[in-house]
Amino acid sequence: MKRFFVFGFIASALVALGIIGGMWLGKKDRVETLYTQTTSDKPTLTSSISRGIEFLISHQKQDGSFPLLICDSTEPERCDEASSAPMTGGVLIALEGVKDSRLDQIHRRGTEYILHSMETTPDGKHATWNLFSPLDPRHSRIPGDIDVSSVLSGYLARRGIEYPHDIEGFRPFQNTIGLYHNWISTEWNLTEKNRHSFAGGSEKDFSRSEYFGVDCMVNADVLWYLATRHIESEPLCTYIKDVIQQKDYPQCTFYYRSPYLFLASVARAHEAGAQCLADVMPRVKEDLISTARNDGTWTENFFGNIAATMALVKTGYRGPVVDRSIEKIIAAQQENGGWGNAVVFPDLYNPVFYGSQELVAASVIELLSAYQQQQ
Repeated sequence: MKRFFVFGFIASALVALGIIGGMWLGKKDRVETLYTQTTSDKPTLTSSISRGIEFLISHQKQDGSFPLLICDSTEPERCDEASSAPMTGGVLIALEGVKDSRLDQIHRRGTEYILHSMETTPDGKHATWNLFSPLDPRHSRIPGDIDVSSVLSGYLARRGIEYPHDIEGFRPFQNTIGLYHNWISTEWNLTEKNRHSFAGGSEKDFSRSEYFGVDCMVNADVLWYLATRHIESEPLCTYIKDVIQQKDYPQCTFYYRSPYLFLASVARAHEAGAQCLADVMPRVKEDLISTARNDGTWTENFFGNIAATMALVKTGYRGPVVDRSIEKIIAAQQENGGWGNAVVFPDLYNPVFYGSQELVAASVIELLSAYQQQQ
């Protein structure tokens, strides 16, 4: 079972999703005209963001959480809810850069829920979280993991909230060159190469054997967390840069599978202060522009399109690729103010996927807000 982010964005989930002259002024006027119509099928950026926020307010649970959905791959409308601090954190991280007083209560209640779900590494040095919250019956099925623990720790650090944060607590879960395995369990990490192989990866795909059996999205999320704490990591920087320069993605991520979630997490880490990534950001921009479709998408996965657009915005790009995507995303907003569910990450071994209507909505709000700030 797995995966969360942003998304830094999980973080991101999670880590992972705000980040020129006269010719651009002409472009700016065209975009503003496109989104200042008031008909229901052409909402403004501001009204779309506002409706999305109202959707989130109405969907936050009494305990402050936002649910994780576990959905049937063949009948995606069949979903079970799970209580998940990482999914809640993914929503909150996406909303960090959005300026709206209505979000204050969402952050306060969500943060309380995250703190109540917190555990620690075996030595007690660092806070940890499980994909499933302690009160969820699925909690005992899997151990806590480095990825979601990094994403949630980064969120708390950015909010100035105290938590056990001695990074030495994560050291036992690194490989021989300092890259992070996913699980806060030595036993589970022993079989990470098997999981990588099961998902279609091979040791020959990578320039170093140590890159096989670790997930690049997980390590990008850890790099984002360390950047929020002003901690440098040469091993993580070298690894992420190698993966991008040699285009060893998406085969480098066996939990998330999407190249666009990975690129969004990389862009988020760079924005948070991981300046070691500066020289590969032009390559990220180039890859995103070259793989964009003419209809404003990159993939059939709606969440992947949000992530790709957010990553491109964070590279500083302004232009028609993003404009087309924004138009398509706004048009997909539903009557309730949300954008529906989408595949955030698949299950490696079972015919289900993990999603969240609220994470999708928060990620779109983050994107629209960042786009609006560029205008």
